[in-house]
Amino acid sequence: MALIEHTWNRRKTRIIATVGPGIRATPRLRALIEAGVDVFRLNMSHGSYASHGSAIRRIRGEADAAGRHTAILLDLPGPKIRLGEMQGGSVLLRVGAKIAIDSDVDRPGTRRRVAVNWPGLLAALDPGARLLLDDGNIELMIDSATPSKAWATVVRGGPLSSRKGVTLPGATAGLTCLTDKDRKHLEFGIRAGVDWIAISFVNEARDVREVRRLVDAHGANIPLLAKIETALAVSNLASILDAADGVMVARGDLGIETPIQELPLVQKRIIRLARASAKPVVVATQILESMIEKAQPTRAEITDIANAVLDGADALMLSAETAVGAHPVAAVTALATTARRVESATPRYHPPKSGEVDAGRSASIEAFGIATRAIARSMGAEAILAMTASGRTAANLARFLPEAPVVAGVPEAAVARRLAVVRGVFPIVGPSSEDESSAIEMTIELAQKEGLIEAGDLLVITAGLPIGEAVSTNTISVQIAGGFYLRGHGAGARRRARGRIVRLVRPQDGSAQEDLTGKIVLAKELTAEQIRDLPGCSGAIAERGGAKSPAARACEETGVPAVIGVASATEKLDEGTLVVLDTERGLVRVARNDTPA
Repeated sequence: MALIEHTWNRRKTRIIATVGPGIRATPRLRALIEAGVDVFRLNMSHGSYASHGSAIRRIRGEADAAGRHTAILLDLPGPKIRLGEMQGGSVLLRVGAKIAIDSDVDRPGTRRRVAVNWPGLLAALDPGARLLLDDGNIELMIDSATPSKAWATVVRGGPLSSRKGVTLPGATAGLTCLTDKDRKHLEFGIRAGVDWIAISFVNEARDVREVRRLVDAHGANIPLLAKIETALAVSNLASILDAADGVMVARGDLGIETPIQELPLVQKRIIRLARASAKPVVVATQILESMIEKAQPTRAEITDIANAVLDGADALMLSAETAVGAHPVAAVTALATTARRVESATPRYHPPKSGEVDAGRSASIEAFGIATRAIARSMGAEAILAMTASGRTAANLARFLPEAPVVAGVPEAAVARRLAVVRGVFPIVGPSSEDESSAIEMTIELAQKEGLIEAGDLLVITAGLPIGEAVSTNTISVQIAGGFYLRGHGAGARRRARGRIVRLVRPQDGSAQEDLTGKIVLAKELTAEQIRDLPGCSGAIAERGGAKSPAARACEETGVPAVIGVASATEKLDEGTLVVLDTERGLVRVARNDTPA
């Protein structure tokens, strides 16, 4: 017996890949899109405007060819404190050695002296302070300091190369999040039409608002992703979430600014609060670090990915793994397959704790989201259809981690690309229509063509009406894709069975019934003997009978999925009509527009 289940099996967690020398070539970009990249990140700390512009054009071209709404994220460097150039490109610092620190970046650094690019750091140094270099791989202890120079002892040594990062926990509090270079990068990104902008070293909400003012001044509408990488940002997380359109758990600097053993707990808190605020949250740094060189990930890396997915992260970001790594496609594939497998253990939505969000502000959104998820789950919906002009309705639904995918009907490709970082949302760009019913039907048809839903699927539809206007979600409905549904009593295997209607006949000449493989048998009434004599059929429908009829008992014995007692079924269902039996709920879903000619 063939039970035909829904074929939808797409990954919900998003993948961000950083562009670098290893993947700028068109064939490699194409392979990465096919492997599952949803967003490409341009790291403005490296590369020229010419190389980034070329990458943008190639990404757009390959995404269009693949029929994908692949987004581009511009990542601003921010006020990263860095060393100057090192003599010979690299020097070796030995434990116990003495070293001087100044701000003369024009002089190459040596094993006895290094320079930093921000003079304000020197003024913040006190005897006994820890200064961390190269993402914490090298540690210096400050012995003495003046406003223009400091002296230190090497506590943890190693090779130190040019322009490595410098961290003094808490020292970025006096820095603006935008440098002059950032402003130029921002103008470039706006002109190039990027889809998201990531802001580095955000400390408070006003940092985000400053960037927002600049974007608005250029007449652009680009969402902002605040990178949480300082202890101060963690303290101000709630207000930053309110000001930003999303956040990133930037574990590199964050793991230096906060005790490393606290980092997993901080990450979980950021994810929880971001979901409570309906803002996408990205987890970054050392996702698959070993795959920069090796072809296989470590078990610890796979477990790290799994925990981020189970916690509800919207996206995971690969950095050097794709930018300069030896196995970028393999890294994306490993991330995609792990995320898809872990998603089958669907995490439950955990509402925010008291005081973590403004309950009054989110009450309406919370109610609609919970109701939509509950209806979809109780009715066994294959998908949730969210009609949204801005993408907010879909993002608000996604925060509740529904089992069903959220198909977002949006008016333009720019909105679809903004949703590329939101977990479990699959955008469909449809023609505009002032008529709500027409807009929904056109979106359903397009979603069927793209394989996101199938004829006969049960959809929970949510929208802000009238469609096309910036209004909050205010309606929920249930619809069968391309049809309607009939009610009866479910019997037999508690599963969904899909097939085309064939009427049961009893030939007088003794010839056998036609091959029933994959078909749904329809009759006014079915006997127990007939149920036992339906080889290969996917299921059965009968007008007469009840939950305790002989036919229903025979279905339970044989496992044939059936819906019994469906009034006027033989009048409403034509030969060849595609139907889906939902025996758990006693429904016959009818794909009205899918009858073969």
